[in-house]
Amino acid sequence: MMSQPFWKSFLKTLIGNVTRARSAAVHWRYRFFQTSWFSNLFVASLALFLFIAEPALAQSIDLSPIQSLLQGIVDALTGPLGVVIATLAVLGVFLSWFFNIIDLRQALWVLVGIAGVAAAPTIVAAVFAGG
Repeated sequence: MMSQPFWKSFLKTLIGNVTRARSAAVHWRYRFFQTSWFSNLFVASLALFLFIAEPALAQSIDLSPIQSLLQGIVDALTGPLGVVIATLAVLGVFLSWFFNIIDLRQALWVLVGIAGVAAAPTIVAAVFAGG
């Protein structure tokens, strides 16, 4: 009976040792994280970090320039300028439908969109007034 070559026996021994070492390490990690002192330490440190945490720096940012810009856009779209733009859009849609450039379905969707833009501030005010 011939014996195995040296490299085959060495490889089997090496693979066996690595597998045993790996399973022991995995078992050790599993037992380590299952202990109660580790979970107690984790919960205590998490609570400490939550109580020590300072407010975010984003709370102190002044957003009034952006708010005034956006409010100006809303006022322009829902004020007298918005009425003029909506009137011209309805006139254009009516003429396009009259000359058969668009069909009635597209014309009605444009009118629904105009009504949605006009009603948007009222809808938003109704939603956020309860809060």
